[in-house]
Amino acid sequence: MIAQGLLEVHLFGVPALRLDGQVLLLPTKRAWGLVAFLALEGATSRDNLAKLLWDEAFFENPRKNLRQELYRLMQTPLAQFLEIANDLVRLQCSSDAAQARADETYLISGVFLERFDVPQAPDFQSWLQMQRETFSRSRISRLETRAKHVTGLVALDAWLEVLKADNLHETAVQAALQLEAEHLGKTAALERYRGFKTLLQAELGLEPLPETRALAHQLGLEAKAVVQPKTDVRMQRLLEAAGLFNQPFEAQMLLDVTGLTDFEILEVLEIAATKGFLRRSGTQYTILEKNNTLSTERKRILERRIAKRLLALGAMPEIVAAHLEQAGEHLEATGKYLEAAELANRQDRMTEAMQFYNKVIQLSQTPEQRFEVLQSRVILARRLDNRIWRETIRDLEREARNRTAEHRVIADLQRALWHLTNAEYDKALEFVSAHLERTGQQGAMAAYLQGTILVKTGQLASAEKFLQRALENKSALEDIQNAEVHNVLCVLAVQRADFHNAKIHNQASLKGFARSGHNSGLTRALSTAGALEMLTGQHRAAERMFKRSLETAQKIGDYASQIATLLNLSKTCFETSRFDASHECLEQGLALLEIHSDPNIMGSYLVNMAAIERIQLHLDSAWQRVTTALELAKTQNAMPKVASRSLVLVSMAIERNRFERAQQYLELAAEHITPEIQSELILQKAHLALLRQQPWQTIDLLTDQTLQNDDLEFQSALMAFAYLALEQPSAAKTILNLTASSVYAPYVQAAQIQTHATLGTLQPEHFVLVPSKNTLPFTRYALNLAFAKHSSEQQKYTKELQWLEKKLK
Repeated sequence: MIAQGLLEVHLFGVPALRLDGQVLLLPTKRAWGLVAFLALEGATSRDNLAKLLWDEAFFENPRKNLRQELYRLMQTPLAQFLEIANDLVRLQCSSDAAQARADETYLISGVFLERFDVPQAPDFQSWLQMQRETFSRSRISRLETRAKHVTGLVALDAWLEVLKADNLHETAVQAALQLEAEHLGKTAALERYRGFKTLLQAELGLEPLPETRALAHQLGLEAKAVVQPKTDVRMQRLLEAAGLFNQPFEAQMLLDVTGLTDFEILEVLEIAATKGFLRRSGTQYTILEKNNTLSTERKRILERRIAKRLLALGAMPEIVAAHLEQAGEHLEATGKYLEAAELANRQDRMTEAMQFYNKVIQLSQTPEQRFEVLQSRVILARRLDNRIWRETIRDLEREARNRTAEHRVIADLQRALWHLTNAEYDKALEFVSAHLERTGQQGAMAAYLQGTILVKTGQLASAEKFLQRALENKSALEDIQNAEVHNVLCVLAVQRADFHNAKIHNQASLKGFARSGHNSGLTRALSTAGALEMLTGQHRAAERMFKRSLETAQKIGDYASQIATLLNLSKTCFETSRFDASHECLEQGLALLEIHSDPNIMGSYLVNMAAIERIQLHLDSAWQRVTTALELAKTQNAMPKVASRSLVLVSMAIERNRFERAQQYLELAAEHITPEIQSELILQKAHLALLRQQPWQTIDLLTDQTLQNDDLEFQSALMAFAYLALEQPSAAKTILNLTASSVYAPYVQAAQIQTHATLGTLQPEHFVLVPSKNTLPFTRYALNLAFAKHSSEQQKYTKELQWLEKKLK
């Protein structure tokens, strides 16, 4: 698109955007940040813009947010100047900042993007601060150059402009003193000198440089004093400040701390490195010889200035806080430590967050602040470690004893939550029951806890009443608590097979965890969303949710969630017949399990891998995996799993014609059978009896049995084969006619072929196979069973089976 008109972006002073002289307004601060960055930096990739303005610590999907912001901009007159192609974004415009960067003679006026910021965008804020400092230094340098090329009062005005930009610029002070004494008289020069000395002492705790003091003596502004050589004073200033850094630093860290100019700092740093006071590595310096003779007051001044400088450079809040603490600025240090704790918490750096909260408690000025921080510590410790969580609750309880009844309620509810999490439901109820009639945040929290306890104890109808009451006062709940309530209600809805409401609650929990930055909760909610999509047959949507859950878990280093999610992801791929992808997910999970061992979930992984290997006809490997999973279940004394895995081995042994082995595993399964797998046990017994040529026993086992719906087709096929073995094809036909969806059941297909062949009514349309790798091994086995008594038909249908196998390869 060819732009019509001139777009001007003014970035010095209060930012402004003009199209042909007319002011344009932008919809959001981030839109302005985007425009400012593109105007100065030129074409930029989408990824870089997304990371710059939508930090992942605060926003779930930076690329999506960028896309939405660009869409909004494309609805403004700015659209004709925006070019979005090849993953790059470009803005066609003229900018005063770009001109200032390119033209050394361009005199900058005003601060870069004055009084402008973008919240929750630390990378943009760092870029913004860097540009402000770069342009500020550039302006001072250009003003100096201009001042040196003029004389008289014009020169004085020029040097005063330099001092407006940097009131500690000692070279400008020296020039101003000389010119004021010459043109305005000694009184004006004396006033400036005394003002500068006072400012320097207040800001840095320093005396002027020897050169300045010598000039003052020469002008009669100060008595002559014995002073150190200029270089020694500079060195002392620099080493005093550098000695307070606990890590390598860059030269720009010393600006505003030493009162030296850029050039002087670099010059003295090199001298100090030559003399062995510092070690240089690239652009960084490390102090080797610290100055321990600083007075307490001088040290505090320096620490305060260092903190201010670090803040301007966008340093991590905990580093700024440490210097503020050393400066004795405890109130400001507390605020920075709190900021550091909250940032670490959002980024799931939980151990560091706990350390910062402890610092805040040490420096707290008021009991109220102390109690609030103790609450934050309790919430954090819950995610960190059960023992630490219990200890932080004890601290909260001790603090609450000396405070109001309201504070004691808060402590009681935290104690109830601890008992709930540790499955001590009766104790949890003791702490909750007294507070159920309360309103506000504590009332909502009590209702949430009561509801969750009732869910855990199987009282679902009563539970929902309390959870809904908690939601009625959801404004009293924190985002995390609100999300947890919706999470429990989602589980209840799933148990009722109410998937519509389950999805509504799941969406609410996703939003709550995302807003709060609680990534471990977000991981759980995303997995729940994936499971819901699976239950409703939306496999692709389920896969997307599981992948997002996996990415979130990887970001925070939550290995348990990664392992669980990879298992769910593999099941999704399996359901859509992508067996290689399913196997790859399981391999990734097993690699994590080698480091973070969990025998319980290891068994599930092995059984799922075996299912894939059975489909791919790697039967020996599949057998080994299931037997290993069975041994794990025995070691854990998990008898229901012993039964279910034994039945898998029964099925596999039958496939391999190992009937004695199948009988052994049948007996093992029967010892530990549960109602959930009773049907499968009966079917496998009937199946084995049929293969051992005991058809009457098969019929006896299956007659009058109420089996699960998923097993009815297999039951019908087995009974049909049994009647065929007893030479009663009409009975077999009657059973098969009552069977629904038989085209999808290979055993039923085989029984139908056998029945029609026996009755002499077999037609080509009866042999309709579904080409699926999932059913192929079972189809082959079932057809072989059907051909056993009709070898004359075997050659004809073997060709059909070979065609199917070839197609699937």
